[in-house]
Amino acid sequence: MGEIRIGRLRRDRGLSVARPTALGNPFVVGDPYGRDEAIARYRRWFAERLAEREPRVLARLERIVDAARMGDVTLLCHCAPARCHAEIVAEYVRARLASER
Repeated sequence: MGEIRIGRLRRDRGLSVARPTALGNPFVVGDPYGRDEAIARYRRWFAERLAEREPRVLARLERIVDAARMGDVTLLCHCAPARCHAEIVAEYVRARLASER
């Protein structure tokens, strides 16, 4: 099982979790949300998608989890290195991998 990192889209190599992927943050940082509010809203949105078992979200997560089982994975977003919703996705992947041990 690999390490989960967060990198910048178009600079690093990895798996995108930016818009327009199924894991992209629908809450734009800026007007009307600050970074912390956009991330908090994403955390709730993400939990709702998991609870609903939303197929596109689950499929994207499975791709990331499968890649992490084989080695290191970098999640890509435009925000990096600033805090962003990719941290929530990384938390989920780490928890999934830990539960498999």
